[in-house]
Amino acid sequence: MKKKIFIPIILAVVIGYLCANYVLKEYHNFDTSDKTNIFFLQAGAYSSLDSAKEALSNITNKLTVKDKNKNMYYNYIGITSNSKEALKIKELYQNNNIDLFIKNVRIENKDFLTELEQYDILLENSKSLDEVNAVLKTILATYEERVLNK
Repeated sequence: MKKKIFIPIILAVVIGYLCANYVLKEYHNFDTSDKTNIFFLQAGAYSSLDSAKEALSNITNKLTVKDKNKNMYYNYIGITSNSKEALKIKELYQNNNIDLFIKNVRIENKDFLTELEQYDILLENSKSLDEVNAVLKTILATYEERVLNK
């Protein structure tokens, strides 16, 4: 009589363990956060705020951000969530003798990410550097307002 009860109990525990292990593994693989990779177009890194502001003084769409961990200042020319657009912008600037670095960053702010998608549509349709700069200036202002000033 004990064998008839013991075997189903052992099978139930083993099957329960396997099912729970599978669900737990799937849970850890599923990213529940709202983070998304976006691309910052960086135009330099500086050790002082003055030198960062002096650099590229002829460019109006520039945002200078301090990295607290490294005690450095970075100039960003633009932000996009589309890697193709990041490369397009980098090429446009290189044609004007300005080197940019594409920096991959994770952002959690849903509002900013939603707006960035709309701005990316405008970037895709922009052909000239002036059109691209106008969109990038708006993106940087939105980033400063929605992400940095929160």
